[in-house]
Amino acid sequence: GIAVPTGTLWEPNFLGSYLAAGAILTVATLIAEASRRRALVRACGLALSLAALGLSLARGAWLGFAAGVGVLVVGLALSRKRASAPRIDSKPARRRIPNLALAVSATAVAALFLVGLAPLVFPGTSSVLFSRVNVSAYYPRADPSLRARVDSLHDALPGIEAHSFVGHGAGCFVQRPRGS
Repeated sequence: GIAVPTGTLWEPNFLGSYLAAGAILTVATLIAEASRRRALVRACGLALSLAALGLSLARGAWLGFAAGVGVLVVGLALSRKRASAPRIDSKPARRRIPNLALAVSATAVAALFLVGLAPLVFPGTSSVLFSRVNVSAYYPRADPSLRARVDSLHDALPGIEAHSFVGHGAGCFVQRPRGS
């Protein structure tokens, strides 16, 4: 009964996954962008993507975004280490990360939107957002999203056990309402 943005997709997890992937690509291209004007546009797109990602309530997408940014940070660190390796004829040059301040600013703008303006514009979604972020208050048995996944797995297990190697084929799993 909670209004969650889905875009043109039928489930917020799909929207969240696409937003996370797009935000990771935006971070990568923002850091590499040489033009200040295009960097500002990318920073605005990053802020918008992160705000929508938060409102999607897709925790898996949040974790995927964090993992993707982690991969970017490791790749950036490795490329900087390689570029600053001492050479025989010159001293290693310390370079700053271009547009890092824009990426951090875009993240801050998205966070401020989610904390400040989103509760006014999306009150139901925002209240659930804060409860999903509060891990200490999370009770898995009361989570309808997790419950639906557990029910689907429970219904699929007999078929997996019966035909674990090749299965029944694509599209053969039909969910039936409980008790039928």
